[in-house]
Amino acid sequence: MLIKAAYLILLAIGSFNRIYGHCEESYMMFCDCVSDIRNYKSGNWTDVVIKSGKTSCSSAIKSNSFEKLDEIKILFIVDQIETIEKFAFKQIGQTLKVLKLYGNALNLVKSGTFSGFRKLSQLSLVNNNIELIEEKSFESSVIKNLDLSRNKIEMIAADTFAESEITKIVLRYNRLSYINEDAFNKHLEILQLDYNNLEHLQGGFASKSPKLRELTISHNKLSHVSDVPSLVKANKLDFSFNNINHINLPEFEDFKDLTFLDLSSNKLETFSLNYFKKVKTERLTLLLSYNLLTNVKFKDDTKPMTLTLFGNPWNCKCLEKMQKHMLQNNFSTTKCDLELFKCGLLPVCIEQGECEDSQPVENRDDLKRFMQVVQRQKGSLVCDVFRDTGPRFVVGIRSR
Repeated sequence: MLIKAAYLILLAIGSFNRIYGHCEESYMMFCDCVSDIRNYKSGNWTDVVIKSGKTSCSSAIKSNSFEKLDEIKILFIVDQIETIEKFAFKQIGQTLKVLKLYGNALNLVKSGTFSGFRKLSQLSLVNNNIELIEEKSFESSVIKNLDLSRNKIEMIAADTFAESEITKIVLRYNRLSYINEDAFNKHLEILQLDYNNLEHLQGGFASKSPKLRELTISHNKLSHVSDVPSLVKANKLDFSFNNINHINLPEFEDFKDLTFLDLSSNKLETFSLNYFKKVKTERLTLLLSYNLLTNVKFKDDTKPMTLTLFGNPWNCKCLEKMQKHMLQNNFSTTKCDLELFKCGLLPVCIEQGECEDSQPVENRDDLKRFMQVVQRQKGSLVCDVFRDTGPRFVVGIRSR
């Protein structure tokens, strides 16, 4: 509630011309420049917003900038700084709980810049033009949520997050094309790498993060699923919207905690459900929509799961067999997937003769026409087959 209120106040003050060069007391303390804090006896301030369009503000945060803020818990700095001296936040690292830097021009995060935090629940560095992060920039810090989204980061070097206790790292909407296998820390639980330029992942990139339980890497350029063994403890994996045409499925045999696997909007032509027998969860959700699948292999002992199938060029006879198996073996789908199959706007299968194991579509002209229609209509569909997967969207499969 406190953070939401702070945002409302921050938006409101942007509409008025204020007297520059001082701090104003309100629900939070509002300052024009970081340097203004030094003009006040500010030891009891807990919530501070620093924002100004002034060109005369110093573009640097110095090592003594916050020496008077003994009780600060929330700090926002907007559209102001270009450099941060090493250990600049050391004096407030024991009390600060939320630190947000937005719209600045940092470019480089130097080693030790964000070290020494012990109670930080959120460090947001969104939209600061960051291009490079040096190693051990977060050394000796305890951070629950680190958000580096919407910057210009192209690579993550070794030891970037080493010797830190960060449990969640968000790197969405950057320019990542390379991640070193030793980049991440042992406390990491959630890693979000969506909307980048990754074509492959270094082998063992997650091996230093044994607690990693959630990896999302959608909207990249991956051609295959990498480093599966180091992800064996994960319960949520999202590889959607890539160029994946191959998965070494036997590597999934030891996955026991998996609850959600999204492989939709890729280029898979073959797939088998026979490698998910050891999953302990009551019902695995597996999204296979919008690939190049003509058939999916089942066995009688395949564990029931929630599947989405729409948007593949299924062999019509294979699809009939699959639906029969799902009906007889207590599988489920999502409301979204069910509605798409019923809506009549898109083709659901291709007449390809008898059902073979997992043969690609022989007539590539049929496949091309099918995919053209699917892609043309896909953008106008109101149903979100990829996200409507929570418990309230899951439905049983019934015979007609």
